[in-house]
Amino acid sequence: MRNTPTRAGQAILVSALLAGALGAARAEGLYVGGSVGAPDYHSRIAGVDGGGSGTGLKLYGGYAFDRHLALEAGAFELGHIDNASGKANARGAFLDVVGFMPLTDKFSLLGSAGMAEARWQTSNGDDSSPAWKFGAGLQYDLGHAVALRAQYERYQSIDAFGARPGVGETTVGLNYRF
Repeated sequence: MRNTPTRAGQAILVSALLAGALGAARAEGLYVGGSVGAPDYHSRIAGVDGGGSGTGLKLYGGYAFDRHLALEAGAFELGHIDNASGKANARGAFLDVVGFMPLTDKFSLLGSAGMAEARWQTSNGDDSSPAWKFGAGLQYDLGHAVALRAQYERYQSIDAFGARPGVGETTVGLNYRF
């Protein structure tokens, strides 16, 4: 007797393959997002003391290669310092590699590392510098295409005003997968 698959077996096999393909498609592809945050200027910048205020903003787009790895690029504004010693702010563009570690079907830990180009504007002059950028956070999938993301990111300039000013920022935002 030949061992031939039954129609029910074929239907189960095709269903399993389709379910796997749909799950992979959900994890891969383009997405966009935005977040708002609270900056914390850890450094003295061109004579302006640290602290921080204002609202930080970040807009980004990315491509998820799979459920665990993505590439993101975007623009940021890191609020400002505005006190008796002067005023300073930073804005620029970034490129990150982002790793995801799923905890459940909806929750994932995330970590990011990359480079940014930061443009510093202060009451004592302007400068720009490349910066290392690192982040960690948590993402919650609200639905098939929308996710909520909470994250801490650190921008560490390499050389601005002859120093290495750094800014941290805690953010909350949404992203949308196409």
